[in-house]
Amino acid sequence: LGVMLMLIAAASAALLTVLGVTAGAALFAQHRLAGVTDLVALAGATAHQRSQTPCDSAGRAADANDVTLASCDVVGDDEEFVVSVEATMRINWGPVTVPLSARSHAGVVADPVAGRPR
Repeated sequence: LGVMLMLIAAASAALLTVLGVTAGAALFAQHRLAGVTDLVALAGATAHQRSQTPCDSAGRAADANDVTLASCDVVGDDEEFVVSVEATMRINWGPVTVPLSARSHAGVVADPVAGRPR
């Protein structure tokens, strides 16, 4: 009976360790994706300020960082604008594939009080 309890305890500890490592890896991947999505939105906003195509630039930034640009929208004009992007990635753990996604926005919006960019 004592040996069985020891085996059950060891198996439970191993299972909890695997679950903890898996959850940590998923959290790390989500944070990485959020940072890359910010970068992708900034690349699009910078391109828009330079009179280039923002979504093409955002797509290149996404490709360079191994994520998929799921959507890209530009709202506004040359003075005030916001580039909104959504990026996705998949992480694989053996037979399990976990899809992740993140959204980000970047651009120039005028201060409603002072009437100048903030």
